[in-house]
Parts: sequence; C-alpha cells; structure tokens
Amino acid sequence: MKSTIQFLTSLIISFLINNSLNAQTCETFILFSKGATYEMETYNEKGKKETRMACIVKEVNSAADKVESVIQSTTYNEKDKNSTPQTVNLKTICQGDKLFFDLTESLKSMQHSDATKDMEIVIEGAMIEIPKQMVVGKTLPDMATKVKMMDKKSATEMMAIDITTTNRKVVSAEQVTTPAGTFDCLKIYQEQIIAPKMVMMNMALPKTTIISYVYFSSKAIGMVKTEVMDKKGIEVKSYTMVTKYSK
Repeated sequence: MKSTIQFLTSLIISFLINNSLNAQTCETFILFSKGATYEMETYNEKGKKETRMACIVKEVNSAADKVESVIQSTTYNEKDKNSTPQTVNLKTICQGDKLFFDLTESLKSMQHSDATKDMEIVIEGAMIEIPKQMVVGKTLPDMATKVKMMDKKSATEMMAIDITTTNRKVVSAEQVTTPAGTFDCLKIYQEQIIAPKMVMMNMALPKTTIISYVYFSSKAIGMVKTEVMDKKGIEVKSYTMVTKYSK
C-alpha cells in the first residue's frame, strides 16, 4: 500500500510539471493514456533492490471538466516474484488554474489487509490540490488528510491517522539518469508528518513519523525518481526510479 501511494503521489507531481512545461491537457500525459505501461524499482540506502512495480493504465474516461483513469499495479519482491495485483482508482479533475486529485480509493486499499479486515476505512481530505503553473522557487500549499478506522460491527472509531504534507517547494532544475534514460527534471521537496492516535483511549501513539521526500520529474515522461530522506532531509534512505515506460 505504501509503495502504491508513493507511486501515485509521484505521478501526480509529475503530471503537474508535465502539464505546466508543455501546456498539455490531461489526456496527453502517460497517466491518462490508455494502455500505457510504467515500471519502477525501489532500492534501500545500500542500493539493494527491494521491490519492482509494474503499472498499466487500464481505463480512461473523459468528460467536459475532468478525466478519470484506472491504474492496475502489480508489485514484485526483491527476488522479482509476483504478489497479488492491486487495482488502484485515481480520480482527477482539471478546473481553472488548479488540478485536483482524489486519492480516496487508493488510501482505502489498506482495508484489504489482514490487520484491517474488520475495520471500515473512512478518508477525510484525500483530495490533493496543486496549482498548474510550476517554476523553480514556487511554494505549494500544505495538505491535511485523516484516515479513520471504524469497527464494522459497532461503527465505533478505533484509530485515526493524521497525515500532514508541508514545506512543499520546487527547489531546482536538474538532470537525472536512470535505466530508462537521461532526463531534464524539476526537483520538488516536501515533508510528510504521520501522527496515529488511539481514539477510544484518547491517546496519541508514541511515535509521530516525519518523512522527507524529493521528487524528480521530467516533461518527457513525468516521474523519473523519488528519494525518501532522513529526518534532516540530508541522507537518502531509499529511492524509487523509473526503469522502463511505453505510451
């Protein structure tokens, strides 16, 4: 689930940059190109491969004010063995000078895990809003999302997770090389604060996680590379990069 959300977030930022640099419509980006394929590999801080994710755009529906796509992603482990395919629904709206991305369905994918099978997942604030125009130095608005876990039988809220995305900024223009090629990219930095809470006990859990991300995105293909940084935003703890793609 974590890798899927990271993948979607990366593609969203990629679409924003791609749309800004090329003045393209939603339908022309790889995320909304039916039949397009996209593969990424994730490595740990020592450079050891941990997962490979193969994605295909299965369905695209267009309307006057929005485009919706269905992306099917299949995750493989470090030995490149298949795991259960997961279909992720990403709803997208282009309106005025902003883009809106609804991650409700993808966040709810955690409901299918053994740990949450008796829970109903309720999402608040899963709509990501991003301005269309992107330039180096631009600051992006903060985002706040709450994930509630409700007991299915009693409808009682058992646990809540507050996710705050902050300090979002386009920091530079850089060239990045991956197995898929060399690309001119924009570099975007952001921090994510994850704070879980046991609601029934009115008790915050002891560990609040702060994750720093760096995204590199190209006008040619979109997301090229994602880096997960340490708390100080200096050392790379893991990274994901595109290895092949086909529109």
